[in-house]
Amino acid sequence: MDPLQQLKPTKYQTAYSLVAEAGHDVSDWNDYERPTVPAANPRYCYRWAWEQDGLIIMTVWHKNIRHKDGTIFYSNNYRADWIHSTANWPTRAAQRDTLLKRAFEENLSCRAIIIDGPSGNHKRLLDPESWFVSHYDDSTGDVTIKRGTQRFVDQFDATEVSDARITRGTRNDGYHRDPKVRTAALERAQGFCECCGTKGFRMENNCIYLESHHIIPLSEGGPDHLSNVVALCPTCHMKAHFAADKAVIAHSLQARRLCSPIT
Repeated sequence: MDPLQQLKPTKYQTAYSLVAEAGHDVSDWNDYERPTVPAANPRYCYRWAWEQDGLIIMTVWHKNIRHKDGTIFYSNNYRADWIHSTANWPTRAAQRDTLLKRAFEENLSCRAIIIDGPSGNHKRLLDPESWFVSHYDDSTGDVTIKRGTQRFVDQFDATEVSDARITRGTRNDGYHRDPKVRTAALERAQGFCECCGTKGFRMENNCIYLESHHIIPLSEGGPDHLSNVVALCPTCHMKAHFAADKAVIAHSLQARRLCSPIT
């Protein structure tokens, strides 16, 4: 069967019931003048996305989902002009845009409520698979969401590993690391250390772990650019920082043209 056809909703279900099914506590939906009909609470039922304790749920229109090269994805822009065609849309779009940005920067998986049908008779389906934000451009608002889970992560990704949490984004050294650059380096490496060639280890969430590294450190004026960032196994990363021959390692990474030489 066509993968997109399998995701086509076939029955009426409320956003309330599916948000609850996805794992949110929906008790606050009762807190309005019609507590016996929580599904109709206007504070929540018209939203395009919900967040609770790091779990993001978003609506996705079935007609806008695409399937290419085995990947199911959805692209849009919640700052575009079409958002202003209806009075309430800008507020809903801004809230969704904020959550999508957070999902991208913190590597949070999302659940998708897929919608189909005319206004007033929407059919909905909670996709059993997770989705993730594979691309988010903060300057334009362009976003792409893919069905499945993130394949590669680094030391800054917000990923649960047993009881430990690795924080993504900006380290306490004061230097910002662009998540788009790190993601691109991980995708380029495809799970293999760009120094020794060994495969990164598989985590409990099934992602392949490598560590992003600036060949010329940010503290020494190195650019936060793909040409200066490589993906390394933890051992090679430690060597790149602390080995007696770390200068040789840095030169080797550039000489191999795994990334463009810095001039």
